[in-house]
Amino acid sequence: RNPIFFSKKFIISGLYETGIPEFDDVYIIGNIKSIQKIYGWKKDLVEKFEIFVSYENLKKEIFKKKPKEFLVQNIKSNHDLIKWINIFDVNIIVISLIIFVSVTINMVVFILILLLERIRTIGILKTLGAKNKVIHKIFLFYIAQILIPSLIIGNSIGITLLVLQKKFHLISLNKTQYFVDFVPIFINIFHFIIINLSIVFICFITIFFPSLFFIKKTHPIKVIEFE
Repeated sequence: RNPIFFSKKFIISGLYETGIPEFDDVYIIGNIKSIQKIYGWKKDLVEKFEIFVSYENLKKEIFKKKPKEFLVQNIKSNHDLIKWINIFDVNIIVISLIIFVSVTINMVVFILILLLERIRTIGILKTLGAKNKVIHKIFLFYIAQILIPSLIIGNSIGITLLVLQKKFHLISLNKTQYFVDFVPIFINIFHFIIINLSIVFICFITIFFPSLFFIKKTHPIKVIEFE
């Protein structure tokens, strides 16, 4: 049956918009039975179909067991749009490194300022016979009292802003450039836990060694004479 001489009225039940003109202007979502009827195909005949899998071993099995007359392609390796999206991974790595370096430098500067402000306290504690380890633990507990409330407040503000953005789309984007008209939000509690643990680890690593070195090199007599 020649599809040119076959006509049928279709009812448009809805419009979709992905923000990607290559898809929006070309593809129509409809019932496959209509296409089979127009072209005279059998019920088990299709032109192509997609399989979404999450396991790499399953992908390999599909490529191995496919019939010879079938052409199997991986959308990630054969679609320019997917390749373009993967470029964002490089930006994420660069931004993460910048944040890591910034946090490390800020924490080292913070601990040095804190120790310089409390240098008299360190001298007095050493004069009273306190060991370096005891003084070091006191400063670590003191820093923990500053760090933990800051993390709680920061997480509360961050989660609140993310929830507001997810529900109300407060921050918009140019659809022609970013293919979406607002900043999409994906909230994962596991990611929050990993980020917070990483921040705590980075902070204590950058605080532990400089503070221990500073306390060891502090001489109570010089501090008292200076004061």
